[in-house]
Amino acid sequence: VKSKFIQSTRKADIILYTIALFWLIALIWSSVASLEEVTRGEGRVIASSKMQIIQNLEGGIVEEIFVQTGDQVTTSQPLIKLEDIKFKSELLSIKQNKAALEANINILSAESQGVTPEFEATFEANYPELVGRELELYAARKTTHSESIEILEKKLKRLKVQSDAAKENLNLIEREKNIVEPLVEQGVEAEMELIRIEQRMNEAQSNILQVDAEIEANDAQLNAERSNFIEQAREKLQEVEKEYNNLVESLPAYEDRLARTLVRAPMNAIVNRLLVNTVGGVIQPGSPLIELVPVDDELVVEVEISPKDIAYVIVGQRASIKLTAFDFSKFGALDGYVTKVSADSLTKEDGSIWYLCQASVPVNMITTMGKSIQIQTGMVAQVDIISGEKTVLQYLLQPVTKVANEAFRER
Repeated sequence: VKSKFIQSTRKADIILYTIALFWLIALIWSSVASLEEVTRGEGRVIASSKMQIIQNLEGGIVEEIFVQTGDQVTTSQPLIKLEDIKFKSELLSIKQNKAALEANINILSAESQGVTPEFEATFEANYPELVGRELELYAARKTTHSESIEILEKKLKRLKVQSDAAKENLNLIEREKNIVEPLVEQGVEAEMELIRIEQRMNEAQSNILQVDAEIEANDAQLNAERSNFIEQAREKLQEVEKEYNNLVESLPAYEDRLARTLVRAPMNAIVNRLLVNTVGGVIQPGSPLIELVPVDDELVVEVEISPKDIAYVIVGQRASIKLTAFDFSKFGALDGYVTKVSADSLTKEDGSIWYLCQASVPVNMITTMGKSIQIQTGMVAQVDIISGEKTVLQYLLQPVTKVANEAFRER
């Protein structure tokens, strides 16, 4: 009996030691083994540059639509054509004014230098009527100027003839005086005759002075006429060049307005929604035309995080991205990182409050199971953000420590 008791006692000790050893090993394991702390959120795949809304600044009438919803477009590919009659007419008018000013500048530049104007063969071939009209105006101004010069030169010639005649007359009177003066001294001629001769001589001298003054005035007028023609051309040239420069500065704006009548894709993208569907329809200035989803931009997952969990989410944390479009058991998850956390909460239409954060998507799009997948914007994902680690023992003791911290503090 005693031996049986001893055997049973030994068996009980073995069982007790085994249980104690098990709990000791479990305690050691739970204090060493760690589990990841996960902050979970729902999100969807978006392009890093978000949806692109294509607009037209001027608006107009839809002439042609080249794409449909779902089409993939490349950079600069035409999307919508608007009527351009008005803008073509404006641009044509501006270019005609530009050509007219160029022709005028050419003419005035030649006038200001006193040379005959010449036009390039290409310009003259493109604008024959314009060149002809400018040359006619130049010829008319030149004729008027030449006629004025000719009148003044004829007058000057006539005055010089008068001056020569007056000087010759004075010379004759002086000779007559030289003859009469000795005769008066001898008493042969009356002194009154000498006085009359001196009066005539004074009148002749006065006449010479008057004619010379007219010659000087005519010379000044002639020089002024010549210089004024050139000076007026220079002043007019400055005005026209200023007008030309202003027009050239405004020309790109008109060209840009015409170019914008053909709405093009600014990047490689997919047409998400066509907001204009009627050819001949009128669109208002600045109204949206097309929604484009960029295809070359980096994809990110925009995740909604509950306010109670946002304190555990920081930029740089690892994230496990599970796309609902791909079975997790077959494809696995994508490894990403938190790249952005919103500074403030957002209130949705249903009144719920969330924070938004973004998690990057791997460029190669290889899952944790080595599968390559094709991701599209709009896909829904469940995102587990690894916010830390805890040992198993800490998880088990968490309810106890929470109760201990809050015990005896309630009112």
